[in-house]
Amino acid sequence: MALIAGQKELKSSVVESVVVRMEEEGIEDGKVSRKFTQKWRGISDCIKKAIDHLHELGVPNLTFLPSDNMVATLALFFHANNRAQPNGAQKREIRKWFWATAVARRYAGRGYYQNIPRDIEFFRRLGRQRHGRFIFTDLVPKDDVRRTDYQVSGSLTTAFFLLLCGRKPRYLENGSFTPLDKTASMANRKDKHHLFPKALLRRNGFSLREANSLCNMCYVVAEVNQAIGSNKPAAYLAKYRHLKHFASVMKSHAVPYKTDSGLWFTGVRRGYKRFISERLQLICRSFEKEAWIRLFKKDWT
Repeated sequence: MALIAGQKELKSSVVESVVVRMEEEGIEDGKVSRKFTQKWRGISDCIKKAIDHLHELGVPNLTFLPSDNMVATLALFFHANNRAQPNGAQKREIRKWFWATAVARRYAGRGYYQNIPRDIEFFRRLGRQRHGRFIFTDLVPKDDVRRTDYQVSGSLTTAFFLLLCGRKPRYLENGSFTPLDKTASMANRKDKHHLFPKALLRRNGFSLREANSLCNMCYVVAEVNQAIGSNKPAAYLAKYRHLKHFASVMKSHAVPYKTDSGLWFTGVRRGYKRFISERLQLICRSFEKEAWIRLFKKDWT
C-alpha cells in the first residue's frame, strides 16, 4: 500500500505512517469513503495479480516464496502497468528479477534498503514505459550454494527447493512424478533426502554442515528415504542404475549420474568431494537456465 501511495523510504515507522494517513483520509462522517474504497480495490487487485504471476513463475504456495517482499514490489509493477498483464518483454525482465533476487538474497540484510528502492524504480519504469531491462551485476560466488545448510531458512535455500520442484522430480522405481503436494499415504510424503546419507558422511569425517549442503539434497518420498538408511549411493542406486528411466529420473533431480560421477566411487571421502563439485556446477547452470541471465561468478580454476 505504501509503495503504491508513492512511498520510497522503507523504515517500518514511515510505512506505518503512510498506512495510517490513508486510513484517516478514507473516513468521512464515520464511514469509509467511496474514494478510499476504489483506491483499496485497485491496490488489492495489484496484490492479487502479483500473487498470480508468482504462481505463473512456478511458485506453488507461500512456503516456496523466497521473500515476502517480492509480493509488494511486484504489486507495484502491476499498478504502474495499469493493472494489465505483462507482455512478453516484461515477463522476461520479471523472470530475471525473480531468480536473481532469490539466489542473490537481494532482499535480505542490507539488500532490503539497497535493492528494494532500485526495484521500485525498475518496476515503475517497466510498467509505465512498457520497456526496461533488469540489470544484475552482484554476481554470486558459486561456493555460496555449497556452503548453505538446507536447514537454515533463507532466500537461497527456498530458491533451491523451488528449482527442484520445478523440475518435477521422479520416482526411482518407475519414473513417475514424485508428489510434492499433500498426499493420502504417509509413505508418499515428500522428504528432503541426503544423497550421501548424513550418518555415512559423519562416520567418514565430514562435519554436519558439510553433510547438510544444498548440493547433497534432493526430494524423495518418505518410504524410499527410510529404506536408503546410511548406505552409500553406489549401493542403494545399484538396483535402479540399469533401468531405462534411470537417466531421466536423475536429471529430474539435477543429480550428475554418469559413470565417472562421485556417486559411484567406493571411497566415501573422495567420492563425496567429487560429487559435490559436480553437482554444484549443475545446480548453478540450472539456476541460470531458469533466470535467463548470468547469476554466478566465473570459476578461477
